[in-house]
Amino acid sequence: MRILSLPGGRIETKTKEYTVRIKGEFARIPDFNDLIISYYKGAPVRVRDIGRAEDGMEEKRSLSRFNSIPAVGMAFRSNRETNTVEVANRVKKEVEKINKTLPPE
Repeated sequence: MRILSLPGGRIETKTKEYTVRIKGEFARIPDFNDLIISYYKGAPVRVRDIGRAEDGMEEKRSLSRFNSIPAVGMAFRSNRETNTVEVANRVKKEVEKINKTLPPE
């Protein structure tokens, strides 16, 4: 069985937008719709009860450029349990590994 780790995404209303953070893994993408998100009068409320989760392309919400060329932007924040310098050094090492796999242009 292959396990997928899925990003949470967001929930949009007319006036607000909520970022969804999910700690879990699903064997199939449709299984995400069975995720219990709350309880109402003792009964579970699942994603499928209020909407749907689907595997698809996310709309472009932001754009990063470097020297006027589209680029990938990344942001990192450390938490109380981490050392900021150590995190920065680990990120730099990972970026070096990634750069070796990219085409020259």
